[in-house]
Amino acid sequence: MIVGARVIGVLELTTDVAGVVDDATLDIMRSLAGQAATAIEAARLHRRADEMSHTDVLTGLPNRRRLETDLGAEVARSVRYERPLTLVMLDVDHFKIFNDTHGHQVGDEILAEFSHSLADALRETDTADRYGGEEFCVLLRETDPAAAAAVAERLRTRIADRFAGTNGSRAVTASLGVASLPDDGNDAASLIEAADRALYAAKAAGRNCVVQASDLPPSTATPVRAVLIGGKPSA
Repeated sequence: MIVGARVIGVLELTTDVAGVVDDATLDIMRSLAGQAATAIEAARLHRRADEMSHTDVLTGLPNRRRLETDLGAEVARSVRYERPLTLVMLDVDHFKIFNDTHGHQVGDEILAEFSHSLADALRETDTADRYGGEEFCVLLRETDPAAAAAVAERLRTRIADRFAGTNGSRAVTASLGVASLPDDGNDAASLIEAADRALYAAKAAGRNCVVQASDLPPSTATPVRAVLIGGKPSA
């Protein structure tokens, strides 16, 4: 089966009746093989286009659109089967200043390396997504608040150690907000809102730390005090 000048598959036909296949039958088979090849190529291109539309070009991570799809499905599953689910939101600390100082190209390199380090630190069941700009999200499936706190702290430490500014590299840290079902929300929107609020609290507390939404005062106002899980706040 050929599309253009590229072979995309092989179609093998067999028959129980001995004899030579006539030209009319061969023409029909060639036509069917051509149609099949075209359909297979169209499906491949459609799948590739769909993957690209859900992938962030710079980091190679799933993008916000993919996150919203996955989070909606995971929340529905979590609620239905009463299973734990946690969302972690991360923000690269002082990234605007870093970008302005070193340039956008170096900033892009840091974001790409940051995302690879983040993805490599996760379990196979977890996924990291680029939420936008210097913000990332990690979806922790089958993970309760206590376990999520440990995972988030491990991520914070790994990032701080990986980008410690030694050997001429640039120091980079991250602030993390953690929100879990059902403690901090009952749907995707409320879970994102809770994680974002916890992230804001981590940044307000000095950055380079982890804050759980459940540790914040039950208020819609901007939190004035955060409970640190780990890390030393930095200016």
